[in-house]
Amino acid sequence: MKIRFVLLYLFIIINLCFAQGAKYLIITHDNFYNAIQPLARWKHKKGMPTKVVKLSEIGATPTSISVIKNYIVNAYNTWTPRPEYVLLVGNGTYLRAESNLYDDYYGNVTGDMRMEISIGRFPVGTALQCSINVAKTLGYERTPYLTDTTWYRKSTTIVREDGTTHPDTVYWNDARYAHSCWINASYTNIDSLSRLRGSNSTSVTNAINNGRTFVLYRGTATTTWYNPFQQVNPNNMTNGFKLPIIVSATCATMDLYYTDYLGDRFMNAGTVLNPKGAVGFFGTTISTYGNGLARLRGTVTQSFFNAVFNQRIYKLGDAAKRAKFVIDSIRPPYFTTDRYREWNLFGDPELNLWTTRPRTLTVQHDTSIQTIPQNFNVTVRNQTQPLANALVCIMMDTLIYQYGYTDASGNISFFVHPNSTGSISVTVTAQNFIPYEQNISVRYGSLNHDVGILSIIEPTGVINSSVPVIPKVKVKNYGSVLDTFVVAMNIGTIYSQVVEDVILAPNDTITVAFPEWISVPGNYLVLAYTDLEVDQFRANDTAITTVLVNISNDVGIDLILAPDTSHPVNVAITPRARIKNYGVLTQTNFTVTCSIIGSNGIVQYANTQTVAALTPHDTITLDFMSWTPTISQLCTVKFRTNLINDENPSNDQKVRLTNMFTGIYEQTINNIVPTTSINNVKPNPISHNHTHIAFSLSQTMPVTLKIYDASGAVVKTLVNQTLHQGIHTCTWNAKDELNRYVPEGIYFLSLHTSEKNYTKKLILSR
Repeated sequence: MKIRFVLLYLFIIINLCFAQGAKYLIITHDNFYNAIQPLARWKHKKGMPTKVVKLSEIGATPTSISVIKNYIVNAYNTWTPRPEYVLLVGNGTYLRAESNLYDDYYGNVTGDMRMEISIGRFPVGTALQCSINVAKTLGYERTPYLTDTTWYRKSTTIVREDGTTHPDTVYWNDARYAHSCWINASYTNIDSLSRLRGSNSTSVTNAINNGRTFVLYRGTATTTWYNPFQQVNPNNMTNGFKLPIIVSATCATMDLYYTDYLGDRFMNAGTVLNPKGAVGFFGTTISTYGNGLARLRGTVTQSFFNAVFNQRIYKLGDAAKRAKFVIDSIRPPYFTTDRYREWNLFGDPELNLWTTRPRTLTVQHDTSIQTIPQNFNVTVRNQTQPLANALVCIMMDTLIYQYGYTDASGNISFFVHPNSTGSISVTVTAQNFIPYEQNISVRYGSLNHDVGILSIIEPTGVINSSVPVIPKVKVKNYGSVLDTFVVAMNIGTIYSQVVEDVILAPNDTITVAFPEWISVPGNYLVLAYTDLEVDQFRANDTAITTVLVNISNDVGIDLILAPDTSHPVNVAITPRARIKNYGVLTQTNFTVTCSIIGSNGIVQYANTQTVAALTPHDTITLDFMSWTPTISQLCTVKFRTNLINDENPSNDQKVRLTNMFTGIYEQTINNIVPTTSINNVKPNPISHNHTHIAFSLSQTMPVTLKIYDASGAVVKTLVNQTLHQGIHTCTWNAKDELNRYVPEGIYFLSLHTSEKNYTKKLILSR
């Protein structure tokens, strides 16, 4: 037979229908459901799987924010794919925010205050306003304004100085930073408007009417920008589809409940056919004052432009989320969580930002295909150069939906098998490129010779080791004639078998079984393929899955509990270890051995205990017979499990070095009754992770001796028992209850008795 070498190319292409999850989740008040559909269809068509849900569908009212939040959290945790962007449709009357101030409540799905999902909002109160926001978004992203493309390299900063002296350092530093980003991006026109330079509302309106990609405002404000910029009225603008992103880095020029703020007016201005104002508005919802406020907001401002122009985060919601993340990460002086949460976004969070003039994609693919299994190949170029990371989506109603990104050569390949005639849409998008949209026709056709793997039946998923498995695959003849062919199966590199002379009629299926395989622990790639010399379509010849073979029989030493790394001579030791069943089968009647070897290599102690039963993944603590060391030496302590047929000997043994040292224990001196106290701690400061502690008791009594850290938390319990009258010593090895070394610092040794409590300060340094 012919030997086949199979080369696997792995790339991300996701097949799904509308119901299997979504990367883009739109939650809308019922009133706006129909109006938001054109945006949802576009997002889905371009390869951003989209789902639209009404409040009534999820049992929510406009004020039941926890119901809405729980729906998003569940989607994030259970959907495939899960939401990366959430668009809220409706102003605060129709879809409430937390405390009427914070939309990031909906994007914080793990409960740590920070947003995992990018959140945006259309602050609309009518279906018409929703349609205006949709038209602006589509006009910006899908059909960009091309009559005059110079506006894509124009931006504006507005500084409203607080005082009468130029410059206002904080505000101007932010403006200059934005300028530097735009200059580095080859912008050709940058306005620097300022109150002290004589600029006013008309200056702002004229700039926006002329077309600006970004407009930054720095200065004081509430509800609207302050004099001389308070007369900026988006409804009086004539910028059409030359729509900017507004960054309003000041107090509360947007609100998530009231609707007559500047942010709402920028978003809802104009009509569907003649839009005005802006396509996005990033600002704050809190009006306040205090130390460092301007600098804190300046951090977010600069971080937003750094995200877009330097870190190349080209989606509006992601850039806003990144800016918020930065201030939370560095937490400058006077930072509070309000400085993170006050920033909110009006607009589409997945909006692809323009940072230069739109360019045209060159896309190559078949213009017509047949109703047969095949690879549909797409090549994307920037003029003559391959374009990597272009998003390509093909869609045929709900029958075919696949998307992925081009490789370094500008190529991507989709396996398709249309089962009916019609058309498939091909959509390609890339940063700063005009979207490519084309339909291809699907006509009837068939193949004579085509066999392939339908599925791998066994082995798949998770199985136990040492189990006999009969590998099986299901094979289909997709062609129109009877064929005879070979089927092969590989399991990692440890199993390779073929079945020859498989005969299959057209459109029939058959299950092919291979010789038995005894499962061996490991994680394996399972590969099955057909081999037909005259096969006319190779894409369905191969199937791949994985199988994880768990270890059935595996016990080992999980932790040595005693002795510690040091122990005094002439004091009894009870060796102790924790044993764990790492396998998936219950183990019975196996032994565990403890041995202690002296520095001369001679075994000083050996003892064996039996474990009657240990269930999978459980642990048991074993105490061995006690032993008393009599000489000072460095001993090797070994614990070993002895399980017949143990499949993983690597965890069977643990070893610890224990220093047997000379100490004084439970002694009285010259028959003098001692007083209860901590007598000595040496060395202190503690060095080399060891210190010896001596304490005395005036009578037999219950005693606890504990180490506390500076916060008052218990680090280690050294003694917790009844001791006789006399002097006692013990050792602390600078470890906690979990046998982990503690950090350097201040600690406290506390002796608790029925008479009195005693405390001594310890200093640990390394």
